[in-house]
Amino acid sequence: MWNWNDVVRDLGLDLSPKRKLNIGYEITDKKCNEGLGDKTAILCKRTSGIDVHLTYKYLAEESSKFAAFLKKLNISKGDRVFLYSDKTPELYVSIIGIFKAGAVLGPLFSSFGPTAILDRLYDSNASTVIVQESLLKNLLAVRGNLHGLKNIIVIINNTGYSLPQDGIYDFNAYKLLNSTDFCESTYADDPAIIHYTSGTTGKPKGALHVHSAMIGHYATAKHVLTLKEEDTYWCTADIAWVTGMSYGVIGSLSNGVTQISAESNLNTHSIMETIQKYGVTVLYTAPTLLRMMMREKPDNIKHYNVTSLRHIASVGEALNPEIIKWSQNYFGLPVYDTWFQTETGCIIVANTPEITIKPGSMGKPIPPVEVEILNNLLEPATVGSVGYMAIKPPWPSMFKIYWERQDVYDDKFKNGWYLTGDKAKKDEEGYFWFVGRDDDIINTAGHLVSPFEVESALVENPAIYEAAVIGVPDSMLGEKIKAFIVLKQEVASLGQFKVDLRSYIRNMISPFAVPQEIEVIDSLPKTNSGKIIRRLLKNAGN
Repeated sequence: MWNWNDVVRDLGLDLSPKRKLNIGYEITDKKCNEGLGDKTAILCKRTSGIDVHLTYKYLAEESSKFAAFLKKLNISKGDRVFLYSDKTPELYVSIIGIFKAGAVLGPLFSSFGPTAILDRLYDSNASTVIVQESLLKNLLAVRGNLHGLKNIIVIINNTGYSLPQDGIYDFNAYKLLNSTDFCESTYADDPAIIHYTSGTTGKPKGALHVHSAMIGHYATAKHVLTLKEEDTYWCTADIAWVTGMSYGVIGSLSNGVTQISAESNLNTHSIMETIQKYGVTVLYTAPTLLRMMMREKPDNIKHYNVTSLRHIASVGEALNPEIIKWSQNYFGLPVYDTWFQTETGCIIVANTPEITIKPGSMGKPIPPVEVEILNNLLEPATVGSVGYMAIKPPWPSMFKIYWERQDVYDDKFKNGWYLTGDKAKKDEEGYFWFVGRDDDIINTAGHLVSPFEVESALVENPAIYEAAVIGVPDSMLGEKIKAFIVLKQEVASLGQFKVDLRSYIRNMISPFAVPQEIEVIDSLPKTNSGKIIRRLLKNAGN
């Protein structure tokens, strides 16, 4: 049994709100002081085949120089600085440098199109974006609508590339500075990260986390993911996911491990090859990838040596019991399911080696956190009954606010509980079992997609009168996206029209927001007040 006070003492920290604490310093410079300077912190597996090893010392010094560079651009403490890039070495220097500059880090998926990035940058009034050269065109397409955007820093890979406008800088310019120990004074309760999460009836909401959130990241990476300094660890999540930031950067580096970072699209063979080549000992991934691996013919993967693995954990969506059985047969290891949210910041419910896995269960709450199932009166429900999953605040990685949405934030806290928006049940032994979302958010391959965001993009087409989007069960993705559209006018070729719609969603929002099915209907079912009755659509969609 462990508790937060033990963790704080373990890290040598004082978490009083006005005590100095900076995530960037803690996960690099402090690790150097502990003798890990020459150890590989992040091993970047490149599509070129040439690996890049980033040591703790390299990250400490380069991130300090980058933080000083941000200060030269007049980026103030608390300014929102966004990252729009693949998993490159520059990405990790930027992440840690943003923390050290005292700015608020906002990660974006590199797959996002102009509409998706505009929503998030506009809402947060971002001052700066660090963008990969190949993605710059998407940012420039919406720059005119972002009046607060002062700086664009381009990660340039093509030496012949010319920067087109004022206010756009070459990322490599930071290397001219000598400030290898620069770090802004920040405190435990100072804002550090803003993660945008989907909503059902409006634009994405910015969940704001502070520097002391790292306490939860460190503790759960150590006690739930079982990380040790000698581990070679791989979190397959994108850093724009809360998983990728909490456990692909902060939780892993604060525990002094060597972290694998793979920039290529993952498939069964690339996953197996990576585990074998680098001797991965701990894998943290999503059920979608595990299902993909499970479907591979045994003869196609039996030649891979994956005996280095000692622990496998899963996150992002419900873990099917058959995956655990397959993993036990193939890897000789079970898969430990974990549950948390953008808002919780760190793992809250999990299967761990200390408890017996019940296949299909989320596991039990981590020891210092109280989780309960509430009934319609928001009181503890009877054992075995389905209700609202809720957490007793506070906990160290808890989000502090939705950016400029105090009313929405307050609505998440009722009767002394934080309401997660998930429905679940608890058995007589204290195990939690996921049932579904209490809203219309679609969980496709671990990506939470807002129906509102997709619907808004669909009705931009002049031929569409209105649209509704739902999630439909899918054996591979968990849920696939289905769109119902009502046309204003006939289209020449319905097949081509659907292809064009999917292409538009892919380019303007992201690939994971693309509807796998599009159905034309005469009208949408609605209540007397005009609200779409998604329940009827789901019945029709299934």
